[in-house]
Order: sequence, then structure tokens, then C-alpha cells
Amino acid sequence: AILEYYGTYYNEIDRFNKGTHRPEELAVEITECGFAQCQTFAVESAAWLLGDIQDQLEDPERREILLDAIQKIETEPSLLGASPHIMAMAKKP
Repeated sequence: AILEYYGTYYNEIDRFNKGTHRPEELAVEITECGFAQCQTFAVESAAWLLGDIQDQLEDPERREILLDAIQKIETEPSLLGASPHIMAMAKKP
């Protein structure tokens, strides 16, 4: 069973915790912990919606176009929620 509490999922079978955040909440949480200059990034971006991402990554020309597009939108706040995973980067005080 997977239990949800306070934005964290705990899987009793695999024994792991997984935090869940809305994109705008992650930056706030990191900043509240004392880190500075927090920036959030989309890990996969919206590229996973293409469906044939593996094919695109295998073709050198298409891969370059895809990765360039992902890089251009990876920090766009309005698109962060389209990525299955987000990460934050901040400076330690």
C-alpha cells in the first residue's frame, strides 16, 4: 500500500519515501531551508509527451534539436509541471 501524508508518499513494500511538490513549492521549500538562489529545472521536460522520444534520441540530428528545445524551456515556470520530475539547484550559504 502507498500512503500519502503531508506531500510525501511512503511505499510500505519497497520502503521508500518520495516527496511530491508543485513546481513553485519546491523552490520555496529549498529557500526556507536557508539555501540561496534556488532555481528549478524540468528533468524530462514536456518531451516525454512526444511518445517517440527514444527514436529521437537515437538519431543524432533529431537528438540535437530535441535537447536544444528542452534546454530552452527547462526553467520556464509555466511548463515545469509538464515534466514528470523536477529538481532544484541552490547555493549553500
